[in-house]
Formats: sequence, C-alpha cells, structure tokens
Amino acid sequence: MWLPLILMTIAVVMIFINRYAAILILTFLTGMTDAYLSVPNGPNQALSNRELVIEGNITEVKTNETTLRLTLEVDHAGPDTISMVRIKPHSVSLVSNNPEFEAEIGQKLKLKTKLTPLTAIRDLPDEIDFADFAARKQIYLGAFFTRKQIIAIQPPGHLRALLNSSSEQLTRCISESALSPFAKEFMISALAGDTSDLSDTSRKLFTNAGISHVLAISGLHVGIIAFVISILLWPLYIMGFGRVRNIATIAVVWTYAFIIGFPASVARAALMATIYLAGRLMQRRSSPLNSLAFAALCILLFSPEAILQPGFQLSFAAVFAIIVLAGRMNPVSPRKRIAYNIASYVCVTLSAVIGTGLLTVFYFHSFPVYFLLGNILSALLLPFVIGGGIAMIIFNFTGLDSTLLCQVLNLLCEAIKSTCEFITALPGSSIDGIYLQKWIIIPAAASFIAIKLALDSKERKSICLTSVATVILMISCCFIASDCLTPEPRIYVARNKHHTDIIFPSNTELKIVTTAPNEPLNVTSRAEFRYRDYMQKRNIPSINVDT
Repeated sequence: MWLPLILMTIAVVMIFINRYAAILILTFLTGMTDAYLSVPNGPNQALSNRELVIEGNITEVKTNETTLRLTLEVDHAGPDTISMVRIKPHSVSLVSNNPEFEAEIGQKLKLKTKLTPLTAIRDLPDEIDFADFAARKQIYLGAFFTRKQIIAIQPPGHLRALLNSSSEQLTRCISESALSPFAKEFMISALAGDTSDLSDTSRKLFTNAGISHVLAISGLHVGIIAFVISILLWPLYIMGFGRVRNIATIAVVWTYAFIIGFPASVARAALMATIYLAGRLMQRRSSPLNSLAFAALCILLFSPEAILQPGFQLSFAAVFAIIVLAGRMNPVSPRKRIAYNIASYVCVTLSAVIGTGLLTVFYFHSFPVYFLLGNILSALLLPFVIGGGIAMIIFNFTGLDSTLLCQVLNLLCEAIKSTCEFITALPGSSIDGIYLQKWIIIPAAASFIAIKLALDSKERKSICLTSVATVILMISCCFIASDCLTPEPRIYVARNKHHTDIIFPSNTELKIVTTAPNEPLNVTSRAEFRYRDYMQKRNIPSINVDT
C-alpha cells in the first residue's frame, strides 16, 4: 500500500500548489484502485478444490490434435444448479481430451467440475509452463472436463454469432483465394487477426527482422485501411460530399474493428481515427495526445485489466512515443515535402522503438538489431499489401475474378518474406537471451524524458550528448539488470506422459537422453520451447537428443 499512500499525500499537497496536477494524480490513483479491485492476483479460494456447478461465457477456443482448451469467464457458481449465485467474473481454463467437441466463442457453458489452482510444474529452473502463460491473462484455476459433465450449452447471442460468422467468412475468403500458402498465412494474420495458423518459422523470421508487429493487427493496419477507404471514396470529396466521406470512413473502420473482435490496438486506433475525423466534421482541431488518452480511458473503463496486457502496453507506448518524439526528430523542413516524408518514415520507426524497445526486451527477451532497415522496407510495401487484400476480398464477395490481383499480392508478400530472410541472415541480426528486472523502468523513463527535453532545446550538442549518455546508461543498466547464470552441475529427469528424458546441461549444449526411440525431432521441438529461458539465461547454444 506504500505507493497509493505516497500518491495520496502528494495529491493533498498539490491541491494547495497546482489543482490540475492534484486532479491528475487522483485520477491515476483511482485507476490503480479500479485495476486492483478488478484484476484477480491469485486463485479464488471459494472456487478452489470444490465440486461446483459453474456457468459462464466461452472467451477463447484452442484446439490441437489431441486436446481442446477453452477459456471460460465464470459469472455464476454453486453446489448445484438450484443454488447457483452470481459471482465476480473469473476466467478459468478448461481442457478436454475430445478435440472434436464443437465450441465457439460467445457460447454459454454450464458444467459440473472441480476447479484446481494452476501451478507450474518445473523439472528444470526457469522451465516454461502453461501456468505462466495463464497467469499473464489472470487465469489461476483450471479443470479437465468430459462431455458427460456438461449440463447445458447455449448458442452465442445474436451479436456474438454475427461477429463469429463475419470473422469466419473473412478468413474463409482469404483461404479459398488463389494466394500462395505464405501469402494466405500473412493475409489471415494481418487482415483477419487470426495468428493460430501462423507457422513458428514465419513468427521467428519476422521477429528477428524486427517487424513482427505487421503480423498482428494494430493501429498501422487500421490507418492503412482508413487511408485506402478514403482514397476509394475520393469522388465523394470532389462532388462536395466531404462529410459523407468522413462518416463512411468512420463506419468502415468500426465495422472492421467489430469483425475482428475489438482487440485493444484496433479499438485504440478506431477511437483516435473517429476523434480526428469528427474534429474535421466539426471543423475543429484535435489533439493527438488527448485522443490517445481518451482511447485509453474508454478501453480501461470497460476492461481495467487490459493495462496489464503486453499488447495494450506496447500499442499505447508506441503511439505515445511517436506523438511526442517523431515530429521533433525530423531534421527536414516540411517545405521539402518528398525529403520530409522519407525522413518521417525513419523518425516514426525510431520513435516507436524508443517507446516499445524496453517492453519488447522485457516480455520477449530479444531485440532485433536491424529493425530500422526492416521497418522502412516493410512500411513501403505494407500499404499495397493491405490495400490489395481489401480489394481481393471485395472482388471475391462480388464474384469478380481476382486471379491477377492474387498474383501481384503473392509477389509483394514474397518481397516482404525475402526482406526478412535477408535481414535475418545478416551477422548479429538479433540479440537473444536478455532478461531484465523490473526496476530498469526507472532509468528508462529518465532516458525518455532526457531525449524529449534535448529535442525541445533543438541544440545539436545537447541532442548528441543526451543520446550518447542515454545509450550508455541503458546498456549499463541492461548488463546490471540481466540475470546471467551458469549451468548447474546437475542431472535432471523431466516428467513426460509417454517417455522419460534425462537432461545433462553443460556450457556447450543441453544433452537429452530419451526413451522415445522414434521421436527425437518431437523431443527437440518440445525442449526448445520448454527450456528456452533456461538455455538463454545460461548461454547454452544448442540441444542434442540421443535415443
């Protein structure tokens, strides 16, 4: 409670000095309190280890060859169907060994089961477990269930059903097109927001090139879509119907956000676009920072726990940094329009990396070195890819032939892929195995403020000195904050359902002797995922599996 008490004391003092600052501090304190009350920080003891009837809405569905995993937001519970009462919503993880069981997002599910706390089972230090990923989503309880345990399942509401149907049609339209397999992967991820079918090779390729954000729908995609729609509606502007054009653009942006399920990045971009275009409709100027703050306020009012999600943090940090730094970093005069626009690409990319670089390293333990090259090249191609994808979807829905357009899109997607492969092949394309402690945010915030003040002064000497000092400070802090360990002189026996793994760690490799005679590749792939943090923290470069 020390942080809220300090903030409350500062707010009381600031009332007599600066009421505006006091209001800001109290608002921030209210938001902290709301998030604390709304977000669970551990398993609910009233629901744990008891045979209960639970009811809630399915919010996530994931299937593989052998299992089905559901995320259920439980809002009713009780010892039986008659004694059920409304409870504070809690997300739980449900697993079934029947992957053919049909479930979709938005369905209401009622079943009798025993929820138990999700605890990470680690045979090696720093081993990755599902419970770690679940805790990031504030999921602390889970259970296995069978079809017999289900008491009732209701179809999703009309709005949710329409949303699911629209998303499925969009994905099916892309899947049934004449695009190449990689182009379909890319389009489904970048336009439909479905990354479930994206291969691990593609993910790693884009991550190492520093452009993984193009695979996840963000404000960049929404901005491109709004730009494409405004170009298509240009005749309305010429005919004197500029307001109709802006209203239509807002409607299309929100329709698109609705179809893909309102992720935080898209909701933020849609709100900012709406505020900007509404300002033009009313012939008033809009403040980018005010628009960003309003978008954050709207999202957090309905979902306070979103502030703890990496996607929310990365999205708002990137836009905040672009608004604050990009314009000040551009050394070219706006009068030189071509040179100014080219420099803007570089400045926007640098600003976004300054805003999100530390968060990226903290969450994903990796930093792409040639991010600038990858982002500049992808930024030139992405508008044509997104615009062409929209045109292809329109062609397919209207029954027009899109074969030629698909061939062009295949070339553009291959160009993006070739760019990623070229950047990844460069020496030292990414720095992996960076593990930071949370206190690193303090010098990072100080560095950001120093850069902003230096850019405001517009003195070259000040900018250079601040940039050099900031780089030195951040590199030093990263070395201090990183957890670099050496392999322990131990032998580990890893628990698996179908075989036994004996693990011998050393400085050169992770040696695994397994009783799975025909599955060395599967053992290797599982080990690369489960023991990734263990290996990177101890600089173990490779895995050697022996049957």
